[in-house]
Amino acid sequence: MGRKEEAIAQYQNALQADPDHANAHFNLGNSYFKLGRLDDAIAQFQKALQIEPGHAEAHMNLGNAFGQQGRMDEAIAHYQKALDIKPNSAELNTTWAMLLAGRAAG
Repeated sequence: MGRKEEAIAQYQNALQADPDHANAHFNLGNSYFKLGRLDDAIAQFQKALQIEPGHAEAHMNLGNAFGQQGRMDEAIAHYQKALDIKPNSAELNTTWAMLLAGRAAG
């Protein structure tokens, strides 16, 4: 299962030292996401994107979090931004295809 709570504390410590560290916000968001704390995850992914707007993975994970909340228009917008940044990413294209397949089936 890992030690997600300890990881969260370490990311928070890192952000106290450097509040503008985009990857620390991104990784903190990932930890929150894994714990089901979607609002906290979204806030961290958004902060990472404020600092580094071209962070494709942050766009993708923000899309994942919005998708989990049923906020599909916002999810789609962030997947599209991620694909604009990294159009040849197999992971992004696969995630995008799964989202489209789910929307078409629903």
